[in-house]
Order: sequence, then structure tokens, then C-alpha cells
Amino acid sequence: MMQDPQAQLAKMYVEEFLRSKGLTVEMVHDLPSETARQIMVEASTYAALKLAEVENKSQVIQDMHGGSQSD
Repeated sequence: MMQDPQAQLAKMYVEEFLRSKGLTVEMVHDLPSETARQIMVEASTYAALKLAEVENKSQVIQDMHGGSQSD
């Protein structure tokens, strides 16, 4: 079953964040629950910001190339 491309990108960004902290998903699972929860909140926030950045860039490119048909 193929996963949603946005979900795959979000997972990639979460893993990127964790790597920047010297962690893996498996390592986070072994941490105390409150510590793991806080790290995953930070990782999710990072991923959401990166996804918004990608979406914004995509919209700018579409606008530059006349992709907006609402005019």
C-alpha cells in the first residue's frame, strides 16, 4: 500500500530532526515517556514548519508560471 506523499515527507522531516539531535525513532521509544513526548512534539513542529515551507514554495512557483487560474 502506497503512503501519502505528504505523510512520507513529514516522516522524513521528523527523522531529520531526530538525527540532528543524535537520535532515531527507536531511541526515542526507549526514553522516559515525558522526554519522548517532548522530543516528538518538537519533531512534529519542525516537520509541520518544513511542510508549510514546501507548500509555500510550491505556490510561489505555480504563481510565477501562471498556475493560478483564479484571475
